[in-house]
Amino acid sequence: MTISRAVLNSLLPEGAFWTPAAGDDYDLLLEGIADNSESVYQVLKQLADIRNPERTPVLDDLEKEYGIIPATLATEAERRSRLKAF
Repeated sequence: MTISRAVLNSLLPEGAFWTPAAGDDYDLLLEGIADNSESVYQVLKQLADIRNPERTPVLDDLEKEYGIIPATLATEAERRSRLKAF
């Protein structure tokens, strides 16, 4: 059970109607909702590093934002180091 599934289960009201049997359609629906929520969480978690030069997934965009023109033969590590200096 993922964290998202535990959260979903805790939000459901008490009672047998809301407790899914393992492997039935309702259980699979809740599992699918939890998996989707986990995917969205991972994408949002990456946004925390969007302005971090060491871990940004959009290095080109961050360089443009700072007005840095990358050297043609610069490695990614060199580009990140230069961006960090700014």
